[in-house]
Amino acid sequence: MVGLVVGVAARVGEVEYAIREVAVLAAKLSKSGVKIIPLNIGDPVKFDFKTPAHIKEALVKAVLEDHNMYGPSEGLPEL
Repeated sequence: MVGLVVGVAARVGEVEYAIREVAVLAAKLSKSGVKIIPLNIGDPVKFDFKTPAHIKEALVKAVLEDHNMYGPSEGLPEL
């Protein structure tokens, strides 16, 4: 399909990302000396937040017991 161009809908330009406002505020606070931990980047280990051992153990147990499938789309009432 050489030469195929797919356009972008005009409404895409109206999409807003709330995290950008928070990131701007965080940058300002950081520059003023406030310690900011940017967890929005999705890598808490980078900031010394380790996964607790009991969670790792539960994960391994669930995988070994084949409890690694999708849950119901409506969620689990007990959670």
